[in-house]
Amino acid sequence: MRILFLHPNFPGQFREPAGYMAKLGHEVIFLCQTHYGRQLAGVKRVTLKQSLSHEALEAKELPHFEKTLAQADQYRCAFKQLKHQGFNPDVIISHTGWGCGMHSSLIWPGAKRVAYLEWWFAAYSELLVNNEQSNQWLKFDETSKLKFRERNLPLSLELNEASIIVTPTRWQRKQLPTSLQQHCQVIPDGVDLKRFHPDINNKSERPLLTYGTRGMEAMRRFPEFILELPKLLSAEPQLEVEIAGQDSIFYGGKPPSNGSWGNWAKEQLSTWIDQGRVRMVGTLKAEKYQAWLQKSWIHVYLTRPFVVSWSLCEAMASGCCLVVSDIEPIREFTQKDSALHINEMHKNTFTKAVASLLGDEAKRKTLGEAARLRASYFSISNSHKQWRQLLDEELTT
Repeated sequence: MRILFLHPNFPGQFREPAGYMAKLGHEVIFLCQTHYGRQLAGVKRVTLKQSLSHEALEAKELPHFEKTLAQADQYRCAFKQLKHQGFNPDVIISHTGWGCGMHSSLIWPGAKRVAYLEWWFAAYSELLVNNEQSNQWLKFDETSKLKFRERNLPLSLELNEASIIVTPTRWQRKQLPTSLQQHCQVIPDGVDLKRFHPDINNKSERPLLTYGTRGMEAMRRFPEFILELPKLLSAEPQLEVEIAGQDSIFYGGKPPSNGSWGNWAKEQLSTWIDQGRVRMVGTLKAEKYQAWLQKSWIHVYLTRPFVVSWSLCEAMASGCCLVVSDIEPIREFTQKDSALHINEMHKNTFTKAVASLLGDEAKRKTLGEAARLRASYFSISNSHKQWRQLLDEELTT
C-alpha cells in the first residue's frame, strides 16, 4: 500500500504510525516543510522548498486563517509535483489543523483519507466558557472566541471529505459535532513504556516537586501553580521544586504585563530561587527528561479542559506520583487510584494535597505504581495495533 503523511513539521504526531507502517512493508512518503534533521527508518521524507517552503509562508506574515489557506495551496502544488513524478497514494493521513490535506481530493480523488483531529473549537466547549474566575489568566473574550471558531472552517472541509477521522482521546472526539463523531475513531498517540519507566535508584534524596510543560502559560494553569508555591515552600522547608519547559505561549492567552509568564514567575518566587530551592531547568533533552521524571517525588500536571500533553502519559509510565487537575480529559487517563485529583480553583487545595503526599511515602509509592500500570493502556504497542486494524479493516475496502 502507498501511504502519504501530511504534517508541516516532521514527524509531529505521526512519528509512531508512519514508522510502524513503513515496518509493515508499506511505501510511506511524508510531506513536510520543516524537519530539523529528524529521520524515520523506512519513511521517505519530502520537504517543500522555495515558494512552497515554511520560510516563504512565514515571510507573508498572514493572519491565522489566511495562513492556513496559503499553506493548503502550497501543499496542493506539492501534490501536483508528486503526481507528476508518478506517486499516487492509496491512503492519505493528514493533520487537519494546518490545512495540509484540504485539497488532496482535487489531486487524488480516489485515495482514502484519514483526517487526524487535534482540536475542534466547539461553541459549547468548557474551554471557552467565560466565567470571571477561570478566565482571569487566559482572558478569552468574544473576539478571541470568534477567531477560534474561524479555525474550524478549513478544518471542517477536510473532516467532511475524510474516509475516517482519528483523534487520540474520547475527550477530543467529544468536541466534534455529533455528525462527525460518528465517523471518528479514538487511537492513542502512544507512550513508549521501554523508554519511560520507573527507576528507584534515580529518586531524589531530597523531597522534589516537578512541573513539566511545553510552555509556561495559562492554558496549563501555570499562574495558579506558581501562586500556590510560596505557601507550600514556607510550610515545607525541605521541599525543592523544578520547573521544566519553555517560557513561551503555545495555546492561547496573553502574557502578563512584564512580558512572559516565566519572568512573572521569577518575580513571584525570587526568594526561593535565590535559595536554590526553585529551579527553572528549561527544555530537557530526551535522556535528561527521562531521568528527571524518575527522580521526582511528586509530579504536577495541571491544565484547562484542552488537549492533554504527551508529558502526562510519560510521567505515568515513569511511575510518578501525580497531582492532576480533576477534569474530564485528565480523568480519561488517570483513574482515582492512579493520581491525586484536585480542583486547583479552590484555595489551598493544591498545597494541602502536596503536603499530604510528602508525609506519606506509602501513598506516593501506591499512586506511582498504579500510574505505571494505567499507562500500559496507552502504550505504543496498543496504538500500533489500532492503526493496523484501521488499515486492514477500514481502508482496504
